[in-house]
Amino acid sequence: MHIDWIALLVVASVTLAVTVALVALVSTGALCLTLAHNREQAGRPVIALRTGAIAAFAVVGLAALFGLWLLIPYLH
Repeated sequence: MHIDWIALLVVASVTLAVTVALVALVSTGALCLTLAHNREQAGRPVIALRTGAIAAFAVVGLAALFGLWLLIPYLH
């Protein structure tokens, strides 16, 4: 039995990188919502922060759907 260690390392690296990126996007979205709430309490405009939060969550959702598309052979 032969294991292609380079391919395994590439898959592990990409998995780690995408996981870190998705966690960072969710964290950014949560931070934007928190900042928007604080600014709203102070009576300041919040549209840019809410738009950023929605965009971050949308990208994460699209990435999750893409992952499901890759995993479910029936969808190909």
